[in-house]
Amino acid sequence: MTLRLYSYGHSVYSWIARLALAEKNLPYELIEVDPFEENPPAEFLKINPLCRVPALCDGEFCFYETASITRYIDEAFSGAVLQPQSAEARALQNQVIAILDNDGYWPLVRQVFVHSFYNSLFFEAVDEQELEEGLNKSERVLSVLENLIRGEQHIVGNEFSLADIHTFPMLAYLAASSEGSSLLAKFKKLSLWYEAQLKRTTIHETCPDLPLLKVDGP
Repeated sequence: MTLRLYSYGHSVYSWIARLALAEKNLPYELIEVDPFEENPPAEFLKINPLCRVPALCDGEFCFYETASITRYIDEAFSGAVLQPQSAEARALQNQVIAILDNDGYWPLVRQVFVHSFYNSLFFEAVDEQELEEGLNKSERVLSVLENLIRGEQHIVGNEFSLADIHTFPMLAYLAASSEGSSLLAKFKKLSLWYEAQLKRTTIHETCPDLPLLKVDGP
């Protein structure tokens, strides 16, 4: 069956889903949807009435929410194993994903990235108060991740996992700006982990069409 991924090019969550698909080496059809347009395609709204990307269809089975998509990609298909095998490490993986979704996405992406990088790139208004608030909240989230990280190569366990897949795009969006990059540099373990991930081919193959990464591909 053909996999179809409904995606928005500048969406951090779409990048997460595409990165998981790349790590499993799965072919798929990429369908671009702009969730911000006034009248999104009816086909997409039928799959996700909440009008958020990404959404994934495996044949006639269609669903949404990024954490569900990446777990399905790992569990439904052969190839690289993207989840730790021990219950403890898997719990930590799921904890990291939940922290980023619940506490990280808004300050890291919608506040710091948007108001220190994205809006300037597209000549839109920058809200300095939003940026400052985002930096303060992002620092707290990074501190939590710094205390959870287990090594230079991987967030949890001994292998690249969904925790890494969920974390890297979020931090790449943060670090796209000078303010976000300076904030990330304050956290030694996270910075070493981030630099290690930049060596992964899949990171560069799936990166959105934005000047996010500070180095050329491997």
